[in-house]
Amino acid sequence: MNRTFDYQRKFRLNRSPDRIIDLGNAGMFNEIPCVNCEPPEEISIIGCMFHSVHMIGSPNNKRIFTAYRSEEEPGVLLTVWQEIPFYLHIEEGGDVMLQILHNDKRVEHFIVDNSFVRSPWMAQQKTIDYLKNAWLPGLIELGLKGFCHIQSGKLLGKLSFDKFGDFIESTMSDIVKKLDKKPFRYFPIRTSETEAGGVIDVKLRDSAMAEALQILKSI
Repeated sequence: MNRTFDYQRKFRLNRSPDRIIDLGNAGMFNEIPCVNCEPPEEISIIGCMFHSVHMIGSPNNKRIFTAYRSEEEPGVLLTVWQEIPFYLHIEEGGDVMLQILHNDKRVEHFIVDNSFVRSPWMAQQKTIDYLKNAWLPGLIELGLKGFCHIQSGKLLGKLSFDKFGDFIESTMSDIVKKLDKKPFRYFPIRTSETEAGGVIDVKLRDSAMAEALQILKSI
């Protein structure tokens, strides 16, 4: 079929050679098998318990990405990004999010927590290309409704948080027109300008998480 978007993924090592996630006009990619912690990790947001369903680590065994689901709020996918995500992590984590959205039609909303990200992850052009030509088209094609984005508490991460918000504002309408779909609503949630003494304010993060879930439950 002739696809409006047909972005070719750069990294295929951690993917199934036979199973395909078909996003129609937003392209396609090889399925990513589930990798989870044992036992699964838990995060509580205003009384709702989210359990980890997938994780991505770096070669030095630092956690980069964790996806969480909740039986109480099956429409919400929570992802927590940490440390220094490089392009290969962003492509794999982004495709995990698309895959979950594709496989479970109950999922309508994302909470993306960047509190612990400490790099300018939006600095690479290939990351911009992936977001513009694969990830955003996939989210729009699959009908995502709400996206709450929690700011990094680290200075470099905050710069990319701001850049991502500008990118969404400048890019979304063109992709929506090309796909003839509805846009999702984007809610950037700010916490602090920078971390205090290198330590993330846990109370601010918990408050931001609660705000995000309440926003999404209201739309």
